[in-house]
Amino acid sequence: MPKKAKEPETQSEEGWEEVGNFWDDMFLFEKPGEFITGIYLTSIDNVGVNASMVHVIEVDDDRIGIWGGAILDDRFARIQEGWKVAVKYIGDETSRSSGMTFRNFKVMAMKTDTVSTPSRPKTKSTPPNDDIPF
Repeated sequence: MPKKAKEPETQSEEGWEEVGNFWDDMFLFEKPGEFITGIYLTSIDNVGVNASMVHVIEVDDDRIGIWGGAILDDRFARIQEGWKVAVKYIGDETSRSSGMTFRNFKVMAMKTDTVSTPSRPKTKSTPPNDDIPF
């Protein structure tokens, strides 16, 4: 049986650091036309109470999470890590075949020669969006 260890009292005690989310902040699409661009890092599945996907992109040295859904999960599955991506929220639409409402997005990707290696995550507010292909 392993020896019971004392729980670290502070973050710096014995070099311990708390491990949190892989992303610094979440980008939430609220209005049609909103967009975000960055370098695609990874997708993480089974996140949160709904076991959703989170797609993580790097924007200005910050890791930004984007909640997945049918459209985004499908699009990100075809993008390679390290590619530049742009995601624009089109708005809620109704499927002609099922009559169900869904959130629609336009997703664009561009191959890049270099793969981003972001530094340790920092907390930051909503990222700026420049160099947008829409």
